[in-house]
Amino acid sequence: MSYVENIVYSYIKNLLVGGLIILTNKRFIFYSSSVLIISAMLTAASLVQLRTPVVLEPYKVLFNLELAICVSLIITGLVTLKTNVLKAEHIMYMVLILCLFFFFYFKTHASELLGSAVIYIGFYSWIFILNIVVFAGIRDFLVSLPGLIVSLGDSPDRMVFEPIIVLAVLGASIWFAYNLFTGDFHIIEFISLLTSVAILYTIFIFRKAYDDALIASMLSIFFLTLLYHLFVRGSEGATGFLFLDIFIIMLVTIMSAQGIANMIAGRKHVIYYWDSLILIMLGFMLCYHLLAIRLVLLRGLGQLFSIYHDIAYGFGSLMIFGILITYTISPNFRRISKRQVSAAQIANQATIYAKESINKVKEILKGEWKLEIKKPKDEEEL
Repeated sequence: MSYVENIVYSYIKNLLVGGLIILTNKRFIFYSSSVLIISAMLTAASLVQLRTPVVLEPYKVLFNLELAICVSLIITGLVTLKTNVLKAEHIMYMVLILCLFFFFYFKTHASELLGSAVIYIGFYSWIFILNIVVFAGIRDFLVSLPGLIVSLGDSPDRMVFEPIIVLAVLGASIWFAYNLFTGDFHIIEFISLLTSVAILYTIFIFRKAYDDALIASMLSIFFLTLLYHLFVRGSEGATGFLFLDIFIIMLVTIMSAQGIANMIAGRKHVIYYWDSLILIMLGFMLCYHLLAIRLVLLRGLGQLFSIYHDIAYGFGSLMIFGILITYTISPNFRRISKRQVSAAQIANQATIYAKESINKVKEILKGEWKLEIKKPKDEEEL
């Protein structure tokens, strides 16, 4: 494996493994386990519920239990974010689940209103987190040491993977324009065309005006990831994409945990317990799951994909325009595209690789070397 491949793979591995370690440590294992178990049980119960015209009691119990867990995670996260009650938080969490379960199970106007409000607020919050995490992941890679190594040899004004990105964006723009002017008008087609034009402006004009190829790379790659939402939306609810969505949700959850941990590590003085944001994030993820289950049972899988991916793409597009405007008016914000790599880090990484190479050579030299001179076959016969 080459050194470039090795450092890229190490970056991805550290990102995912770091998030898993955080979610499974003693602080969060109880919460992450409850989220995993209840979401799996409700999903299984929903598959059974799809085949029956009446609401089954197991489904009703599990739905309200997951809703109680969801709200309890958010409340526990908010309380521990501002106060030092870490020793009693598990007790508070379980008491909240018990009380909220009965509150949501025995339907009243207040419980239905609160439950629906929490689900929709958490749903939109999860989409917000999804786009922020994806953009932050792209940005962190490009400004880090792995991103620098991948772009070695390029001129400073050239984007990473520029030919591929330009062709992909041009192709998407032509496709959006074709659909917009030949098919039925939909707001999502108009937003798609507008966003692709903004990315073309970023590639050909904006980066030259500000002499910043990195911000163009970030926004362009982020735009290409948004196309996933349109692709899945057009799948008409194919079951395979449901599993792909679940896989992506798991990756985003792991990356979010690692991102929050990095934010905490970068603070010199932790006044509040910022890792409680992980609990709030888990609660938002359950809100998405609850709304997904409800939409699938009421309207089918295709309706879930249309609503979820339209909103996710729309919010991602707003992010692109927001970043462009903020970059233009705020000199401080322009540091977002500055490489966070020092000469000491490069030297340290080079030293590590040099030591690894020397150790490999030593291992080879320690082996038994035998010098054997073989005579030609003609001489052996003589």
